[in-house]
Amino acid sequence: MELYVQNHKIIFQTESLEETLHKLAESNCKIPKPKSDKEFRILRIGRRRNQDAIIYSIPNNKDENQHYEKGITFSEFRKALIELQANGCITRDWFNKNLQECASEGTCNFTSLCGILELLGYCEYTGRGKYEVLKK
Repeated sequence: MELYVQNHKIIFQTESLEETLHKLAESNCKIPKPKSDKEFRILRIGRRRNQDAIIYSIPNNKDENQHYEKGITFSEFRKALIELQANGCITRDWFNKNLQECASEGTCNFTSLCGILELLGYCEYTGRGKYEVLKK
């Protein structure tokens, strides 16, 4: 598996999304967020909803030295990628309707999921509640 950077995006050449997510979990990357200057960071592979998941940290507004952890499952990434490829975008409305368990864990899961897909070079933030296929 090879890692390289192109236009400030981390690109992995790999055979599967799952392999890519495993490699990304080792990187401790900051997740791009469109309207936040706080640091959200990929931590590791773990379990959420009885599935493999990317676990990431979110800021604790009361104590900067501690953080909360949330997760997005591999199958949720796969569903989002299918939507992105089929319709050219992922919207918050689609996310709330189609990834309800992920959405119910917290609103930041939408921008974290899409931010990770953005980091991997699949999409880009284009406006409030919308990420579109990255135009190459």
